[in-house]
Amino acid sequence: MFSDDMDQFRDIFFEESFDLLHQMEDLLIDFDEGSQDTEKLNGIFRCAHSINGGSGAFGFSKITSFTHILEALLDKMRDGEINACQDVIDLLLKSVDIVSNMLKSEQANETIAEDYGSEIAEKLEAFCGGKIGDAGSVDNIDANATDANAVDNSESNNAVSTADNNAAEAEE
Repeated sequence: MFSDDMDQFRDIFFEESFDLLHQMEDLLIDFDEGSQDTEKLNGIFRCAHSINGGSGAFGFSKITSFTHILEALLDKMRDGEINACQDVIDLLLKSVDIVSNMLKSEQANETIAEDYGSEIAEKLEAFCGGKIGDAGSVDNIDANATDANAVDNSESNNAVSTADNNAAEAEE
């Protein structure tokens, strides 16, 4: 009986997650470069957050890790710290595909490659903690932007990252 209930919850999780990814993709496609549309950003965040929470409940750690990075970036966008340049929107759209493929693998009880999505995750992390150059391009981000503290969303680590960045700028 318990196994049947868990299978049912698992099936519902996948169904809802794919629906959320579809919503997220629609919101991103409709998102204008440079926009600070709070309603859309909140909607995109809620999709990532719901998938993150559900994947954590089922022990899908790779999905949880990846969506945590999405949440961190989306939080910074909601706070106005990161602008919605086309590179960010494109990375978020690629992230939808990555999460979708991860979900499909978990749904089929297949192993997800250890490094699957890591290139996009690193670029998302760079936007989270790095400085975005004038062109807003991933290529113009500070080399130290992928520091593990850059993705942690806590106030203390953000303060440390900001202090480190300010110190580095002062040395220049």
